[in-house]
Amino acid sequence: MTDAPGALSPLDEAGINALVEEGLAAVAAAADLPGLKEVRLTYTGDSSVLARTNRAIGSLDKADKPAAGKLLGGARGRLNAALAARQEVLEAEAEEQMLATEAVDVTVPTDRVARGARHPLDVLVDEVSDFFV
Repeated sequence: MTDAPGALSPLDEAGINALVEEGLAAVAAAADLPGLKEVRLTYTGDSSVLARTNRAIGSLDKADKPAAGKLLGGARGRLNAALAARQEVLEAEAEEQMLATEAVDVTVPTDRVARGARHPLDVLVDEVSDFFV
């Protein structure tokens, strides 16, 4: 274990895999985008266990650093891929729901309101021509 509270040993493959599986389950359970954001912060944010474990790589022996980096990089990659896939699904669901609730019938006639006014020179030309005609 490392000195940081809540951090795993960067070489603890079983612990890191358990954390990733827990994160993947939380990603799958996220019902909406704000919930997914909370999951993202919990498992990949700056104060997450994974980030604290990643910072602990610096205290390892030089020979152990590549293995720990590969292990943590793979774990972070799996979590980020699952987060991105779930975000796409949730965004599509949110857009579909928005389109269903905010549908506009373009075949309904609208009340057209005249906007603006005639140009002052056009008005003057009409008044002058009415005077002579």
